[in-house]
Amino acid sequence: MKTQTRWEKVAESRWGAHLTAVEKGAIVQGQSLCGTPGQALEIGCEGGRSSVMLAGLGWKLTCTDVNRHAIRTCQERLPSARCQLVNPDEPNIPFASSAFDFLLCMEVAPVIQSNWFLPEASRVLSSRGIFVGMFWNGCSWRGAVYRLRAVLTGKPTRDYYTHSYASWRSGARRYFDFIKEQGLCWGPFGRSSNSILVPVVTRLERLFGLHRLP
Repeated sequence: MKTQTRWEKVAESRWGAHLTAVEKGAIVQGQSLCGTPGQALEIGCEGGRSSVMLAGLGWKLTCTDVNRHAIRTCQERLPSARCQLVNPDEPNIPFASSAFDFLLCMEVAPVIQSNWFLPEASRVLSSRGIFVGMFWNGCSWRGAVYRLRAVLTGKPTRDYYTHSYASWRSGARRYFDFIKEQGLCWGPFGRSSNSILVPVVTRLERLFGLHRLP
């Protein structure tokens, strides 16, 4: 039996499966805009779920993570990929300019919210390159609850919900043309939630068009 990583187990919950499906749809659509598959880079590959999917679509993968076990797992699952352990304290993407046609950065808040990421992402992408990522909006209700909980519990916040999406998008437009934006995570559930209300909330999200509000 294949050993599952932490986030693969979480993805099997009702809420986790919903979010994973949305992310997968964005990845598939994004890579299709490149035309012919070429070189792809996944930052924060964990066990390589998305990289394996991209490889199946014809992409040649380079995968990075700060976790040695994750890199080892990804390499075992995808022997053809170049899997590289990176230092979280180094503010760069350690590859040549214009080396990739597709860049994926999903669920990696410390990277996508950092000051160095956007210029580096632009640098390593080719002229036809597409970037797909996920951002934690500090101005969302989730961001407000996250900060309030930190104050009430006295626990320090981590690298989540540190910027508003509006301010990040404004900076990102210096480097990228936006093709599609989509809002998600409107429901009051944790990533591993199996609440029976998840299907109801996800249907309401679509009914009220909340996915159109990034």
